[in-house]
Amino acid sequence: MIPPIAGSIHVGGCANVPARFSRPQAVRAQRADKGGRMLWVKAFHIVAVVCWFAAIFYLPRLFVYHAMAEDQISRDRFVIMERKLLNGIGTPSAIATVVLGLWLISFNGSYYMSSGWMHAKLGLVLLLLIYHGICYRFFFDFRAGRNQRTHVFFRYFNELPVLLLIAIVILVVVRPF
Repeated sequence: MIPPIAGSIHVGGCANVPARFSRPQAVRAQRADKGGRMLWVKAFHIVAVVCWFAAIFYLPRLFVYHAMAEDQISRDRFVIMERKLLNGIGTPSAIATVVLGLWLISFNGSYYMSSGWMHAKLGLVLLLLIYHGICYRFFFDFRAGRNQRTHVFFRYFNELPVLLLIAIVILVVVRPF
């Protein structure tokens, strides 16, 4: 929540509007201000995050099955599925998440960048981006037939983004510091 500014009212969940405005004027002022755009950016940011996590949750599961595959036809099929997931959903969603997230921060940068929870969240997002890059490395190893990891490794590897998601959601919703 954006901290209130003295002499303002909170309208529509995100904007500080001067108290001299009536409620309809305040709503119009919010829409003319960054508040209306911020809600749209936030909505698309959430959609991008959901898509990115869908890919990040499913890709290591594909790695599990790929590591267990014994015939070349199955291995080739998994390479195609992994490539389409990474390049068609995962990476575009990751880029959209980061761009929209930075855009959200720009609406009230001084507040967000002075908040400890935001620094922690950005650190976790950086870890998620590193995880995404590691997934690319595993994909390239599978594609080249160089994978040395077992399906058990990928089962554990698959759990890491769950922990990151839990921590990020708690930081954003609870804002503990």
